[in-house]
Amino acid sequence: MAGRLSDYPRTFWLLLAGTLVNRIGLLVLPFLSLFLTGERGMSVQEATLVIGLHGAGAFAAGAIGGTLSDLVGRKAVLVGSLGGGAVLMAAIPYAGSFPALAVLVAAYGFVGEMYRPAVSAVVADTVAPERQRRAFALLYWVINVGAAVGPALGGALAERSFGLLFALDAASMAVYALVVAFGVAESRPVRTEASGGPAGPGALATALRDRRLVGLTLVVFAVAVAFVQSYTTLPLAMRADGLSPSAFGAVIGLNGAIVVVLSLPVARWMETRHSTASLAAAVVLIALGVGAYAAADTTWEYAGGIVLWSLGEIAFLPVLPALVAGLAPDGLRGTYQGVYQSGWGLAHMVGPIAGGQVLARFGADALWMGCLALGLLAAAGVAVLRLGDEPPVPDGR
Repeated sequence: MAGRLSDYPRTFWLLLAGTLVNRIGLLVLPFLSLFLTGERGMSVQEATLVIGLHGAGAFAAGAIGGTLSDLVGRKAVLVGSLGGGAVLMAAIPYAGSFPALAVLVAAYGFVGEMYRPAVSAVVADTVAPERQRRAFALLYWVINVGAAVGPALGGALAERSFGLLFALDAASMAVYALVVAFGVAESRPVRTEASGGPAGPGALATALRDRRLVGLTLVVFAVAVAFVQSYTTLPLAMRADGLSPSAFGAVIGLNGAIVVVLSLPVARWMETRHSTASLAAAVVLIALGVGAYAAADTTWEYAGGIVLWSLGEIAFLPVLPALVAGLAPDGLRGTYQGVYQSGWGLAHMVGPIAGGQVLARFGADALWMGCLALGLLAAAGVAVLRLGDEPPVPDGR
């Protein structure tokens, strides 16, 4: 699947290494709802509101981070986002009031998430077009190697000290910032009118006029609203069933393990077989997996739902950055990736708040059935947009 080491530039491998460290250290977000309701004594609505503020920051970070990466360069955005995010993460547990904590979490969502479109833009800049789908699949695989380790580690640590989670998470971001600062060269193409026109607000307006990009982003938003419940309201639902934080860490870590084992073979298979039908079917699997939580009461039953949506995830999510890269003019790669990432950010804003309200007012079953319906709507969007019908770029080797 990966091909030879020489098929990809040194910059790509450094990004993979930094991403791995950062994702293993992604300890706080999966347990933030437990920290807020347990350590800080917040209600479900208050906790999910704070988590939604993180999503609000991430929503703004997508478009702004992508546009800045085209305007001032990928490296500046990467180092500033990761370094600034590390400082804000370390400060969150010391916030003494609800407003201060909410502001810090929102600021972290904005600063700490701006690096994402810049990473995707660097991959599109430096990897040959015929190998980009494999490159993005490898990046996705490394993210989930970390996801297989991080939540399980976080679950064990959360039962001892939430403060340690924040410190280690901040340290992992700082390490990634240092890798970029000292090892990654600037890759932004020289801008011309032919490569995408003027940078800044004009670039964002150009991207937003691309109906296919906007449609893909809306599909991602719908999928992600259901998807993020597994990291926000799921631990609360599991606790209500009498299950511990370590049980949540174990079942969510199962997602990472499945992706690690199966995502590269599935991505290899999807290179020549992906289509609208296969991508829509993958979204349906995600919807069914989250909907299956409605019938779950035990750790094993929750794990069954995670297996279902994990199988859908590995057939759908790794394809998306490559599709976006294929849509983008050379000079607007960061901006296009930023618009796509804003769909995830908006879902991280709306999903926790809406999920928390539904969970508190109507119960877990209503929440999971609502997620099922939203996922099926997203699958219909894939069919309408005919995502996946683009012919793959030939390998050329």
